[in-house]
Amino acid sequence: MKELKPDDAPRPSELRIDEAVELGQMDYFVVACPKDVTMYEDAIKTSGHQGDIELRELSELVWESLAL
Repeated sequence: MKELKPDDAPRPSELRIDEAVELGQMDYFVVACPKDVTMYEDAIKTSGHQGDIELRELSELVWESLAL
């Protein structure tokens, strides 16, 4: 099945990563859905922002905050 977007058009997930990086001074891009982890990790790579921003899942941050 062919996608309904031009081949050179960025995907919505890549646009969200671009927007997040443009905000500056951001350590993490946080998602709450495990499926989003895969989607946004891929978007970070394909948008050329690997090393600019780190993806974290909300449950990871909660777990780390509870560590004693």
